[in-house]
Amino acid sequence: MSDTHACTRHDHEALRPKVDDVVQRMVGMFAPEPSEHAHLDARLLEDLGFDSMRLLELAFNLEDLFMMDPASMGEAPPVGTVSELCEYLTEKVCTNEATLPAMGAVEAAIDAAALDFL
Repeated sequence: MSDTHACTRHDHEALRPKVDDVVQRMVGMFAPEPSEHAHLDARLLEDLGFDSMRLLELAFNLEDLFMMDPASMGEAPPVGTVSELCEYLTEKVCTNEATLPAMGAVEAAIDAAALDFL
C-alpha cells in the first residue's frame, strides 16, 4: 500500500461520509458503554470512557478492517474526537495507505467484537 497519491478535495469529500459511518459504528461498538453510532464530536477518553486497553482494541480492529500495514503506520491514530479519527482514516484511504472496507466486513467485525465482549 505504499503507492500514495495526493488526496483531492473531491476524493476527500466523497470518502469522508463512508469512513465516518464505519468509524462511528466501530467506536460505538468498542466503547465501554456500547452504542450503535458514536457522535462525531464525542471525545474518546472523556466522553466515551475509553481506557488504554479499549483504545488498543479499537486501533487494532480499525487497522485490520481498513487493511492498513502496521509496519507503515508511522504514527498513532488520534485519540481526541471521533471526528479526528475519521479524518485520520479518510486521509489514509485517500492516499492508498488504507482501504475502505465493504459493509459486510464491517458487520462481521462488529459481530466478532460483540462476541468478544460477552
